[in-house]
Order: sequence, then structure tokens, then C-alpha cells
Amino acid sequence: MKPRARRLTPLGVGAIQVIQLCGDGVEAFLDAHFVAAGRRGCDLPFGHLRDGDEVLDEVLVVRGAGESPHELELHVHGGLAVERRLRCLLESKGFQWGEEKGAPALAGLTATSRRDTAIQREVAEAFPRALATQSSLFLASILGGRLSRTLEGLIGRLEHPTLASRMGYVGVTSTLESLLQRAPFGLGLFHPPRVVLVGPVNAGKSTLLNRLAGKERVLATPEPGTTRDAVAVEVELAGFPFVLVDTAGRRETDDPVELLGLARAAKEEGRSNLVLRLETPTTVREAAVVSPDELAVVSFADTLSRRERARLEGMGRIVVSGTTGEGVDILIGRMIQATSHGLPATRDVVVPFTTRQVDLLEQALRSLPENPAGAVGALEEILSGPS
Repeated sequence: MKPRARRLTPLGVGAIQVIQLCGDGVEAFLDAHFVAAGRRGCDLPFGHLRDGDEVLDEVLVVRGAGESPHELELHVHGGLAVERRLRCLLESKGFQWGEEKGAPALAGLTATSRRDTAIQREVAEAFPRALATQSSLFLASILGGRLSRTLEGLIGRLEHPTLASRMGYVGVTSTLESLLQRAPFGLGLFHPPRVVLVGPVNAGKSTLLNRLAGKERVLATPEPGTTRDAVAVEVELAGFPFVLVDTAGRRETDDPVELLGLARAAKEEGRSNLVLRLETPTTVREAAVVSPDELAVVSFADTLSRRERARLEGMGRIVVSGTTGEGVDILIGRMIQATSHGLPATRDVVVPFTTRQVDLLEQALRSLPENPAGAVGALEEILSGPS
């Protein structure tokens, strides 16, 4: 059969697009152009598509339930430039190109069980919002049936006659509690944590945001008061999505525009999931006292001696340089730990990822031990949708 390629999902910059490959030559194409990333703790087929020495894009390779060597899906970024480069490569290798406008995402995949159709629909709806690598990898693990199998196992235990006593439900309630404890991780992959940078003027907030974003997204100058409004930027850090918000620097002022910026900064801080509280080396006077949803950060690490950096770190500060990038990897790691992304996405983790799933898990937990049938009904609804 002549090899064919078609786009199954709508084209949109920043989204995920699904390219279906079928026919003879699919495996040969994959062998020649797919290079696995080999990330530790991840057994999913994630890597890069290459054309010679050029990396075309990051890609997740997903096969259907039949594991046919002649049919698979490539999940790549959704921009037009990515599609053009991939299409040129495929056509040069003899693939006939087509597209199916308006087709649902993941059209080539089948449900992992006969009753998990609701979860499959939620995965399809979530893929266009999977703007970061870990979000896509997580959804691929759900497609493998991990969440569905866990829920079906709980249903089987609740329906088993040996679980008639109250003590018999302890294992089920423990699993439900664990799933709910992990829920912020799954929800956070598609509702990125909001991280607000606050501090005095000229503390390096805008420079640090530009470093984290990988490009100049906000104006950073030595002139005090350059940032007068809150500026929000969506970024991917170590594979996880975040929204970073730069705010006006704090100082005494009578300028009505600056006062408005300071009011907006306070509002952003109040609605944030995490605050990066920036200081300059000369303003640090005592050990950091911050809440669990704050990180104390000192800028301008590139101007400090090793001894000065060690002193500041000993006072509970994360010392970084937005100019050189020094200490930024450490900061990103702490940001991941401090937000809903703190749970690692490994093959051993089962996590709900929609508010519907979380609400029904809570309903199932409340039903036990008095109403096991109600718990079964809630778990069945997660899998199949309302009856």
C-alpha cells in the first residue's frame, strides 16, 4: 500500500497537531528519521524528528491498539512552520499528503477498554491544550490505559463479595485518597501555575523573566519604573507549563501611572500560585522568611564572588543571574517542587487530570463504606460518562 500522511487535528500555533502515517514504508521512515530522547524514567516513544543533521521538531510516536507496523501517529507542535518542514520531508520520501479538517484529535486510536470512552474523549479534548512536553507525555500514558485499569480494579474490588465488611474498604479508600492527592499535578499540566515576580525597582525581574522565557518578552533597562503594568508570558520550563508575570517594581512614588502599576502588582500577587520575591545583593539583611508559596531570590549572581554567593545561599536565597543564566536551573527545579508540578510524571504514577474526574473521585470516597454501590457508580461514570 502506498504510504500516506494526513493531519488529523486543526492547525494552530502553539498547539499539538497529530499526523497519521499509514502504508508501506512507515517503519523505514521512522528508523531513518526518529531519534529517541532516552529520558530517564520514561519509557514512552518520545524524541526528535531529524532530516540529516537538522532537528525538525520534538515528537511523540503513538501506535493504535493493533500495534500495526503500517500505521502510527506523530504528535508534533502545531505551528505552520513545523507542518511545512514535516510535509516536505514526508513527500520527499514518497508519502502522499492529505488532511482531515475538523477531525477529532487522536482519531486513529481506540479505547483501551470498552467502557473508558469518557476518559478517551477527555484526552482528545486536552491534547490541543498540551502546550508543554510533560503534558503530552502524560496524556500518552493515559492513552495506554493506566488510569482506566486503576479505576476498573477499584470497581472489581468493590463488587467482590469478600469486601462486604467495613475493613475491606480500607485499601480502596487509600487508593482514592492517593489519586486525589495527586490531582493538582494532573490539573496543573493543563492549567499552568501562575508565577509572579515581585520586588523593588531594578531588582532584575524583567531580565530574569526574559531568561526564563528564552527570549526578550519584556523591556529590561536600568531606568527605574520601566515595567509599569503586569506582563504575563506562557513558558515551558523543564517540560512543564508555567505562566510568568512581571510586575512593577516597588518604590515610593507619586506618579499616578506607577501607583496603578503597583496596585496591579499587588492584585497579581494575590491571585498567584507562586511568588518569586526578588532582592538585590545589597538589600539582603537577614535570613529569608517566606511562606510555602514563595521563593526568595537574589539577582545579579554574575557580579558576586563565590564567597558572597555562598553567604546569600546560607541565608535561604536562590542566587541567580538573568544576564548569564547562572543559578536559573536551580530556580526552575525549586519552582517545579513548589507548584502542582512537584509530582514526577513517571510510568508508575496514576493521576486524574480533569475536574470532572476529581469531583467523581471525591463522590466515590464520600460514599464509602456506607454506600459501595454509590462509589461504583461514580467510578463507572469516570470511565463511561453519565448513564
